[in-house]
Amino acid sequence: MDNIIKLGFRGREATLAELQGEVGPGWSGIIERLVPKLFEVGWDGVVLQCKEKFGGMRFYIDQTTSEMEDLISRAEAESYKTCEQCGKPAGPWIAENAEEYGMRRLPPGSIGHCVCSTMREASR
Repeated sequence: MDNIIKLGFRGREATLAELQGEVGPGWSGIIERLVPKLFEVGWDGVVLQCKEKFGGMRFYIDQTTSEMEDLISRAEAESYKTCEQCGKPAGPWIAENAEEYGMRRLPPGSIGHCVCSTMREASR
């Protein structure tokens, strides 16, 4: 990728891998698909913050358009259906893929985005 990513909250240039490191590895594919799309619609490359909040990814940029906001909203929505740790399908705040890990499913409303981050609590 020829475009330069700038971490606004750190004030330095960054690689795509560094940006992906701001969240769990399961969401790196979401960021990898989002960033080029943003550049295609004129994004300046400045990321104010990329983080997990309330079980989903947040991607904050300064310069924005409605098209950029739509792309970011779609990526954030995808994160709610993706395990932040392993990238497999998962529900927000519900360990939907618990059986894959040989564990009981957590009931709706349980704390923890996915089974990867709640394995210890669920197996007790």
